[in-house]
Amino acid sequence: MKKLILLLVITLLVISFIIGGILNLIFNFRNNNPTITSEQEYYLPEITLNTLEEEKIKFNEITQPTILLFWLPQSKSCQQQLEVLTTINNKYSEQIKILAVGIGALSSTELKEVAEQRELDFQIVIDSQAELTEKLKVTTIPTLLLYHPQQESQKLVGFKNESELEEKLKQYFSKLTPS
Repeated sequence: MKKLILLLVITLLVISFIIGGILNLIFNFRNNNPTITSEQEYYLPEITLNTLEEEKIKFNEITQPTILLFWLPQSKSCQQQLEVLTTINNKYSEQIKILAVGIGALSSTELKEVAEQRELDFQIVIDSQAELTEKLKVTTIPTLLLYHPQQESQKLVGFKNESELEEKLKQYFSKLTPS
């Protein structure tokens, strides 16, 4: 009886393994569909958030190269990343849009103070319900998301110094030149 049960368990495991392999092949085939061309357009999620100035930004309608910074004002590495992005914005503002996405129930007054102290010339939006953050699977701060409508987004997790970030930007945004 014990041999029969053991044989049945082994048979079920082998069948499960085979079915899992077949499903993996099917889904990988769909994900690697060769009909996708280089003219494929990529979109950010269909989420609308407000800037500190109460302007609405529809993320699925962003059509220009953009850097999204997911951050919290209490984080020192996020504060440092804001400084780096200020320098990057001064160099590439005509080619890249920068949006700083504050995550959670943040005070707009506090964020305005940070923007004034850091002399930020890019927009800050508040993701109070963490909708955008969840959709883009951001789990660490700071996280930078490089977005271009004709390329898959690239996520950069953790603090990036100016030279490292500039190198990543030049790789991702191939036609990037300082203003």
